[in-house]
Amino acid sequence: MESASALAEIAVGKAMALSPQRDFDAGAHAIRRLNACGITGSQEALTTRSVMNAIKALDDAGRLTAWVVGSLPVVEAALAPGEWGETLFALRDSYRTRHFRPDAGKVFLDGVPTSRTSAMLEPYLPDTLHGCCFRGSTTLTVPQLARALADCEARGIAVKIHCAGDGAVRSALDAVEVVRSFNGPGLLHQIAHASFIDPADVPRFAALNVAADLSPMLWFPGVIVEAIRTTVPEKRVDRFWPNRDLHESGALIAGGSDWPVVSDPNPWVGIQGMVTRRDPTGMFPGALWPEQALDLATVLQAYTLNPARAMGMAHETGSLEVGKSADLIVLDRHLFRIPSEELAATRVLATYFEGVVVHEAEA
Repeated sequence: MESASALAEIAVGKAMALSPQRDFDAGAHAIRRLNACGITGSQEALTTRSVMNAIKALDDAGRLTAWVVGSLPVVEAALAPGEWGETLFALRDSYRTRHFRPDAGKVFLDGVPTSRTSAMLEPYLPDTLHGCCFRGSTTLTVPQLARALADCEARGIAVKIHCAGDGAVRSALDAVEVVRSFNGPGLLHQIAHASFIDPADVPRFAALNVAADLSPMLWFPGVIVEAIRTTVPEKRVDRFWPNRDLHESGALIAGGSDWPVVSDPNPWVGIQGMVTRRDPTGMFPGALWPEQALDLATVLQAYTLNPARAMGMAHETGSLEVGKSADLIVLDRHLFRIPSEELAATRVLATYFEGVVVHEAEA
């Protein structure tokens, strides 16, 4: 269903190519927004040639005040029609800069549960279009994905795999297991979202060296969760985002924003939601599977060192250590001395990137 957007994306891409300054300005705005939230590094989740042009231009102009890892489409994607795979992989070194690393790949293995395009192990709620036993489907078979992952590993490319349904999660893990069976331990691949996961698949993340790239704005009660309740049985939605289970199984969990799918990249909202499993705005009452809440220290690592590890940059950033980049922030409160219900209100007073102030809050 989402593939229909490719028709619009192709037209928009042609129009935007005539005005590269617009992409540059959009990138500069995005970096300012991220720095203001205290973010000094991110993985761009779908990196087309136009995106690489903009990010490289920003760094060449001295305005890329954050580390950025690009995720190039491995196979044709509805949101990035036209170029993928080797066509883009061959360009990586020509776009690489000090702060931009086009070193990851991206695969959309399914869609989203609200449109019943996620691949699920159990059926969606019945409707007139899909009937009573519809489970969605993946965009690639397990052998196809395994081949793609093996080809990427041969090029040193770790892959971020979009999996919103537990069926897609299982297929992704199966494909990684196939690659591991032939090649042994390999690169740290990621499953993005990792929201619906069958309990039997939770320990496979650590066993197969697969990181869980979590989307913080979605793991507490809110409008998206309520929308999913209209397509997925209630008992399954109530067991959504098994963050604690993943962490206790030894999986690397990393906090992502999914911005601009969500309207704000502010990590503090996600941090509070991950600790409380409640809606920080108070608009949606109750808690979503509160047993999956995590302590603050674990959550902060999920937003700092763990993402650096997932992006392959832990030797440069992610923690304050001798020899690493001086990427740090100054906050208006001591996070461990306030109620967890106040975490989302945290204000970043200053952001330093490579030891230079790149954001200062207004007095």
